Amino acid sequence: MLQEAVIHDPKNASLKADLIRADVEVDGVDRAVSRARQFASSEPHNNLYHEVSAELYEKAGRTGDAAALLEKALAARPSDDDLAVALAWLYTRMGDFGKAETLLTGRLQADRDNIAAGSALAPLYLIAGRPDDAKKTYDAVLSRRPDDVAALIGLAYIAVAEHRWPQAMDYIKRARNAAPDDPIPGLRLGNLYTLRRDWKNATATAAELAEQFPTNGDVMELQARAQIGAGDIDGAISTYERAHEIAPDSLPILSGYVDLLRSAKKDPEAWTLLQAALDRDPWTPITRADLLFGPTSPNSAISPFPAPYAPVDANLTTFATATATSTSVDSGADSFLMGGGGSVDVNVNAASFTIGSISRTPLSVTFDPPLLRYSGAKNVDGFGTLNLTIDDSDDFKNAMNSISFVITDTSGTWTTPNDVLTPNGTPK
Repeated sequence: MLQEAVIHDPKNASLKADLIRADVEVDGVDRAVSRARQFASSEPHNNLYHEVSAELYEKAGRTGDAAALLEKALAARPSDDDLAVALAWLYTRMGDFGKAETLLTGRLQADRDNIAAGSALAPLYLIAGRPDDAKKTYDAVLSRRPDDVAALIGLAYIAVAEHRWPQAMDYIKRARNAAPDDPIPGLRLGNLYTLRRDWKNATATAAELAEQFPTNGDVMELQARAQIGAGDIDGAISTYERAHEIAPDSLPILSGYVDLLRSAKKDPEAWTLLQAALDRDPWTPITRADLLFGPTSPNSAISPFPAPYAPVDANLTTFATATATSTSVDSGADSFLMGGGGSVDVNVNAASFTIGSISRTPLSVTFDPPLLRYSGAKNVDGFGTLNLTIDDSDDFKNAMNSISFVITDTSGTWTTPNDVLTPNGTPK
């Protein structure tokens, strides 16, 4: 079907990119990249084909090939800022921040007015934990483009991290004025109010956004969270219902909706939602909801131990830092404890991240402190490979009923608490 669409509209680069991505499923990465190379030869000034090829290599775990491809494209067109920025971000995801910084600072040294390079360098400084350098770079961008929305939002993020709330508000409001038809600055403002638990302004901002952007799922999700914070549970359920109708495939919306229904003791409605999602796609991964109801295809390793499992909730402390808590549950007859290997197993929605402090709540203060440690990515029986696991090396001598841990996104930022965790791995 895509092949026919491209034949009928041969100048549609977006359709061609979709065809290249579809080729991966049928013919593999190398054949897909070969097709992209053919398209690029007929449109030498269109970067899309290079970027899609690098994306496919990266997804296949071939980051070296992705970098080599973009380096070759940039060598052929050294003045192309878009290629340079794409390569710098790839270097960053590969963990080579020094190479990314050298690439972008070199372009700024050659042209101090290079806004594209400055706009890319500033968030990289944030990821590297250098907010002062990020602020200087954002300020330089604003000196040349006073209404640059990305720079204003970036400075707002720095102000939030430093608890300079009035300045953060000012930057975000300037961004909204600069881009009145863009929902993102308004979403940032609403999230800032929720971060401060200012539910009055959060609900007012969300309502205003919902009126302006009535079909935007992110706006609906913000409004629901604000309503929950303000205690309007019925209103939040109604908002989540609309959001789910608008974006039925959105996992953050589905997860938040299911969580809210369960907290409101509406388990049948929650189960109906989950079942409908699974009917649409039997492998639909559902974040916290999946943990609550159990994996869709458990294997023999866990089949003797039916759900419920421990749910995990995340709360943003900044747009790049979150505290997540896994809490044991009560089946009605037994209390479940956490301990041993795989005390916590989740997926973090970040290309790279770090784990900060890990704490726990024991059932008894007589327990000795458990030796909790971050154990990286592991295959978790029945759930697939998850990229964050926490083990207790003392086995169940010090079983716990909650474990909290701090996550820092070193590759970007999160917009909402529901963005912190991603779906489970492929069930096995």
